[in-house]
Amino acid sequence: LAPYGDRAALRLHDLYEPDATGLPDAAFDVALNVQALHNMRSDAHRAVIRRVPDWLRPDGRFFMLERVELADPALFPYYRALWTRHPGEAGTMAPVTYEAYLDQLRANGDTPLTLDDTLAVLRETGMRAACLHLDGNRALLVGITPSD
Repeated sequence: LAPYGDRAALRLHDLYEPDATGLPDAAFDVALNVQALHNMRSDAHRAVIRRVPDWLRPDGRFFMLERVELADPALFPYYRALWTRHPGEAGTMAPVTYEAYLDQLRANGDTPLTLDDTLAVLRETGMRAACLHLDGNRALLVGITPSD
């Protein structure tokens, strides 16, 4: 971030306390989340998303690259088929059943929201929201704060 000087800031903080970050309101054009929320309880995950628009300026962007939970067990075989065709470790570790998938999430401490739930929370804040890219259970989403 050094080339950006005071235009960029990296903050390490306990996200279970989003109101105690010390970040000023309406101070940022962009906020990024890269897989930091899916390990949190769903209520805390939602609380962080709900707080982000306060930190962004009008027309600010919140980009999220996040794991999402598969919402429909009937579709699991199709996800598994994709995972087993991925190169590398992801395909070799693909769970065999939907129940095994849920067990794997729990064992890793993961509690992701579904894609629909994540988009709904973004929209509840007043942001325009969209999924820009979805690859199995990984989603790149954007939320844009309202203009003045």
